[in-house]
Amino acid sequence: MYIKRQLKTSADKAAKGFPAILITGPRQSGKTTFLKQEYGATSHYVSFDDPLQRQFADQDANGFLDQFKGKPVILDEIQ
Repeated sequence: MYIKRQLKTSADKAAKGFPAILITGPRQSGKTTFLKQEYGATSHYVSFDDPLQRQFADQDANGFLDQFKGKPVILDEIQ
């Protein structure tokens, strides 16, 4: 069961004013669930847990970002 979060209002407001926003918090606090639930239908999702995605972004940052033109992207596990 997904519980709506008040964070949605702040995230929407921030996204209107900035080209990128960062959601941080402790492990297992629901960051990925929140982003997928609230923005997953309108955004691409990439997890840097995938070594191929991480390598592509590291070796060709422009090429990596070019694949998402026209649609927001959620970059997960960026640490």
